[in-house]
Amino acid sequence: MIPIWVFTLPFGYLLYHFEMNPSKGSLSMSVFWLAPQYLIIGFGEGFTLVGLQEYFYDQVPDSMRSLGIGLYLSVIGASNFLSSLLITIVDHVTSKSGKSWFGKDLNSSSLDRFSLLLAAISTLNMFMFVYFAHRYSYKNVQKIIVVDPYDGKSDDGGVLRMV
Repeated sequence: MIPIWVFTLPFGYLLYHFEMNPSKGSLSMSVFWLAPQYLIIGFGEGFTLVGLQEYFYDQVPDSMRSLGIGLYLSVIGASNFLSSLLITIVDHVTSKSGKSWFGKDLNSSSLDRFSLLLAAISTLNMFMFVYFAHRYSYKNVQKIIVVDPYDGKSDDGGVLRMV
């Protein structure tokens, strides 16, 4: 499992060094520099959400299946809230020490430091995932196969009728 930041972080550094170099002054930047990052993160979130839904549907006890789907949707909302909270905390802490990482001017902001913070958090998250995935014991899901005793034949000479 490769974290998404491995693919998206180099785009940020390319932007910083080639398009927004502060020594050259303010330059215009194309919005298409963001397209690869959004595509990679979008595909990653799509695969993650499908896996999360399958987990909450298969691994939750049968009597709590609807609660599992509710938890699945709650996880999405809670993660968006925690993302906003992280930005607020980082802005508050860095503004106390002088200059905030999130300024009004993107050329003078330190978004590269925030990207490295996100990379460190993602790395920690990956190690925690691997640790807990090795310790997890999966629920046995038994699939029941129903055999048709009539084997496709009907009482009137083998002709099936659709009703």
